[in-house]
Parts: sequence; C-alpha cells; structure tokens
Amino acid sequence: MKDEQFKPYIPADKITPEFTVTSVIMGMLLAVVFGAANAYLGLRVGMTVSASIPAAVISMGVIRVIMKKDSILESNMVQTIGSAGESLAAGAIFTLPATLVPTSDCIIIAGLHLYIPRLLKKMVSSIL
Repeated sequence: MKDEQFKPYIPADKITPEFTVTSVIMGMLLAVVFGAANAYLGLRVGMTVSASIPAAVISMGVIRVIMKKDSILESNMVQTIGSAGESLAAGAIFTLPATLVPTSDCIIIAGLHLYIPRLLKKMVSSIL
C-alpha cells in the first residue's frame, strides 16, 4: 500500500463563501417546490421521495453552469435547505390525516377503537 498524503477538496486555509444570499434563496425555492410535490404525492399515493439528490443536482447545475461559480459549499447549503423543506412537508402529511380519523365512524369493542365504514358499523352494532 502506498503512503499517500490525504488532500482535501477544499483546503482549510481557503476562504469559500457558503451561507450566501444566493444559496438561501435557491434553497428556499427548491424547498417550496419539492415540499409541495412531496405533499401532493404523499397525500395522493401514501409515500414520498427524497428531495436531497434532485436538490443537489439542480443546485450544482444552476450555480456552476448558469451563475459561473465554482462553490461546492454553496451547493451543499442549497441541498441542505431544499432537503429540510421536503422533510417538513413529509412530517405534516403523515400526521395531519391522522387528526381526521377520530371524526369518522367509530365503535369501541373491548377498549379498542375501530374505525369502520357505516354499513359495517350497523352490522356490528346490531350483533352486539
């Protein structure tokens, strides 16, 4: 095995902007877009997808190609903000429908709350 010295991609002595106005605005824009897409997908289908990789690819493309900047740390910040927005949407879509469950038809059998359609409720209630 060769004795190679590790060389980081960004040296410790180099000052590179990371938390900039560009990264915050682009991250918030991606967070809103991916959050809305995941909220719709989660409520419609019942599952979500991770927005981390698409946010990273879009941020790298915009920052490097369109803005002509070469800042990996700025792209990392955009990816982090975009992914946080998607996670926030996922947390909301999996908990908000659960608050609507108690308003549906409920019967209690041996301490268990069972949420069933009205026709089954009438049949079970008539047996009990």
